[in-house]
Amino acid sequence: MARHVRSVPLTFCMLVVLTVGVHAAGPRVLLVTGQSNHDWETTAPLIQGVLESSAGCVVDVALDPAVLTAEALQPYDVIVMHWTNYPAPERVWGNTAEEALLGFAESGRGIVFVHAAAACFPGWEPYEALKSVAWADGMTGHGAIHRFPGRFVEPVHPIASGLEPFATTDELWHAVDIEPGAQAVAEAFSSSESGGSGRWEPVALVAEYGAGRAFTLLLGHDAAAMGSPGFQRLLARGVQWAARGVVADPTLPAPDEALAALRSYQSGDNRYPVLRLSALVQGTSDPRGLIGAMLRFLDTSAPRAAKVEVLEQISLIATSEDLPAIERWLDDPGLGHAAKAAADRIRLPGWRVSEAPASRLRPRGYLARLLSSNSATALAAAGQLGMVPQPARSRALIELGRLPEAVRLRALASLVEHGLAAPLEPLHDLLRSPHATAARAAQDLLRRLGDESYMTRSADIPEGLTNLALLATASSPDGLERDGEAGGDAAAIDGDLDTFWDEADGAEEYRLVLTFDEAEVVSGLRITGWNHENHAPRDFEVLCDGEVVAQISMAQYQSNRFSVRFEPVECGALELRITAYYGQSPAVRELEVFHVVE
Repeated sequence: MARHVRSVPLTFCMLVVLTVGVHAAGPRVLLVTGQSNHDWETTAPLIQGVLESSAGCVVDVALDPAVLTAEALQPYDVIVMHWTNYPAPERVWGNTAEEALLGFAESGRGIVFVHAAAACFPGWEPYEALKSVAWADGMTGHGAIHRFPGRFVEPVHPIASGLEPFATTDELWHAVDIEPGAQAVAEAFSSSESGGSGRWEPVALVAEYGAGRAFTLLLGHDAAAMGSPGFQRLLARGVQWAARGVVADPTLPAPDEALAALRSYQSGDNRYPVLRLSALVQGTSDPRGLIGAMLRFLDTSAPRAAKVEVLEQISLIATSEDLPAIERWLDDPGLGHAAKAAADRIRLPGWRVSEAPASRLRPRGYLARLLSSNSATALAAAGQLGMVPQPARSRALIELGRLPEAVRLRALASLVEHGLAAPLEPLHDLLRSPHATAARAAQDLLRRLGDESYMTRSADIPEGLTNLALLATASSPDGLERDGEAGGDAAAIDGDLDTFWDEADGAEEYRLVLTFDEAEVVSGLRITGWNHENHAPRDFEVLCDGEVVAQISMAQYQSNRFSVRFEPVECGALELRITAYYGQSPAVRELEVFHVVE
């Protein structure tokens, strides 16, 4: 396990750079990402997509916060921090970037922290005041990912005004260290059955810093969690509030209003008016009236780019009776190609929709988009899968095995969110992903589907038992080199959680053997991983004197510990033979061995 995390060696990278094309454009956002103990490469595009589609934001992306200067930050209304170097405590940005960030907030603008970004730079007091909370090692923790209810705190903050209580499936932190002056906006119940605190814990908080505003959202552990409507609403509204101190009205526009915003739209402009029209198309209760309004728009003097977008939106809800009105544009030199594509989509076999408004969505070029790339566009298309009619959905599911992991997860999560049957086989395949975030997201979806056949839950071993591992000598007969800052084999059984055993990344098998001076009767063991389901053993066998006494598949850790019990056996040498792991290698902070007496 190389404990450094990947940071793309770019100074300033724009995933999407948009220029303001309408007067009502949303906030200008700088999303700071590029390093995390989570799968930032998958989740950063999701955050960007939520902000562009739900809050009308113009989003630029920086992959290295050390390049931030007061001049570079000048164009922005709000910074969204999606960066952390946890568990390293060092401040690595440099004075220029630190002063620029604090000055940005003091000047009256906003900063937003998402999930792991709140666990960063312990002891830097101004930064902790901005974050509202701190991850306190030895106190803060979380249980297993599970589904839990959320509610809003009285008095209701503008971010939560008008919102209903929500439920989501995510990682829920407990016992965070709350900064003086921070105000909770939302809280969620941390189930003790899932390894939580059994209390309501804050998940969204606000604070003031100088003339500026800060919003912290502790939800959003992975891609599946970010697909939750509760997460997306809180993120979009929190960013709006942090940027300008107000939250925009989220209601759908009237057709004339939505189309008027497109009258001057050009390719390369802020896509907010396009996204607003798309939201109206998906949520309209009067599809015939909206189709008529969009067809009339084609006769206006609006730019070609706007008409191309409108033709695409028409094709999502139009029927065969609308074909003549669309095909009249086939010979138009500017719109002929777009008109033909719209007509072809309407005629496409298997994509016929029912008259129920909720099922009227016919995603544009759906399979082609899904198979194109692991991009924000593909993720957005995957999010529509639950609203696709059954014949086309069946065809799409056949292709799931070819999709990039992030897109595949989003498609399956969409089915679950809409209460539709999701195939278990692709989810079981994702459990074997080398990416811990993807494996955990698949676990979450399987839990929600009621399938627990794949997992091994942690056993109950009482505290206070004699740790027999302290009487043994550790060795690793697998021939692998020690990795990074890991200690030797003895670090796995020295009783010190600050040391750990780890070997070179990516091996097919790891072996850790404990040899006792005299044979001991053993019937259980407990593993403390390097971090919760991140660089820890996942699939393994326990052997006593060469005989298998326990086989574990998909070990489910609770607060970074997993215990297994087996029939009492006299053992001279106990071996942990690890064949799969969370993260890049199966690091072990401590391996404890017990004889559990009933």
